[in-house]
Amino acid sequence: MKARLLLIAALAVTLAPLTASAQISGDGSAAWVSNPDFSEGVGIRLGNLEFHPSAGAEFGYDSNYFRAAPSEGVIDVFRLRLTPSFTLSTLRDVRRNATTPPNFNFASSAYGSYHEIFPAGSEQLAGSNKRSFGGGVDAKVDVFPARKVGFDLEASYARILGTDGSSDDLAGDGFNRGTALGGGGVTWRPGGGLFEWRVGYRGTYHYFENSIYDSLTNAQHDINSRGRWRFLPRSALMFDTHYILVRYTQGGTPQTDGDIVRARVGFHGLVTYHLALLGLVGWSASFYRPHDGSLEARQFDSVTAQTEARWFLQSRPNLDAASATTGLSSVAVATCARSTTATTARSIRVTAAICSSACSF
Repeated sequence: MKARLLLIAALAVTLAPLTASAQISGDGSAAWVSNPDFSEGVGIRLGNLEFHPSAGAEFGYDSNYFRAAPSEGVIDVFRLRLTPSFTLSTLRDVRRNATTPPNFNFASSAYGSYHEIFPAGSEQLAGSNKRSFGGGVDAKVDVFPARKVGFDLEASYARILGTDGSSDDLAGDGFNRGTALGGGGVTWRPGGGLFEWRVGYRGTYHYFENSIYDSLTNAQHDINSRGRWRFLPRSALMFDTHYILVRYTQGGTPQTDGDIVRARVGFHGLVTYHLALLGLVGWSASFYRPHDGSLEARQFDSVTAQTEARWFLQSRPNLDAASATTGLSSVAVATCARSTTATTARSIRVTAAICSSACSF
């Protein structure tokens, strides 16, 4: 049983995206909820900087909370998340009062989040830790963000709450972990920015709060590329690729080092002033190498897909295809799927979120 838990936790770190990490989106907003749409408003001007205090809430339904295959026992839940945060950044376009774009952008943020889950007609979560707290800090520097060639640097730390596995795995600290991240990239924007291509590197260090998972301490090296082509004012074709090296740092660990390859292509844009659509499809594969005393290497080789339909309660006449819109309330329905030759795990999430009046500061 212990070996199974170790394997599940390892896959949670290496195969699953870090949706709870404190990353900064393309417009500098902190991803303190699953979508950063609600993290900022106009802000408070402090000289040449802006300060954004915020508070938000999410409530939704998840049809497969643990991303389990049907044979593993699917558990559906209602989810609540409350999140205060603040962001400090250089002046945005609305306050700069200048026609030329800046040569330097900076943004930093800190956030906390309270999570609560409510079983939806299932008693399988009885005795599990259904209440948890997370948080993080991050910073990003973007140099020459509108020129033909620019570069960026980022750093962050986050306490991530792990939910992959089964209800039995949430006893104690579960898969909760700390993640430190640093990286940067170079972006090429020919043709006035209609086409954009970025190549970058990101290094991540994971450690687990539960001592029984010390052998899962690892470092990841992500060599990545992403791009977009704006073919309409409010729409774009998008692509991203990743080559990730996973290396475990503890001597004698039963885990297997390996490499992961991911590639996706899709569309993001406004169909009407209220409706935005996102669709991505691609392929992911892992190449783990077993060694003496390690767990059996289990590979992942499958089609992956993501779709989202988002309805803005207020009319939105434009949408940056590289990042989510801030300061607008919306309702979204999203689906994610991964399939293998053995099992298929699917989930449907429906979430509504609002921000407090602090977002309009």
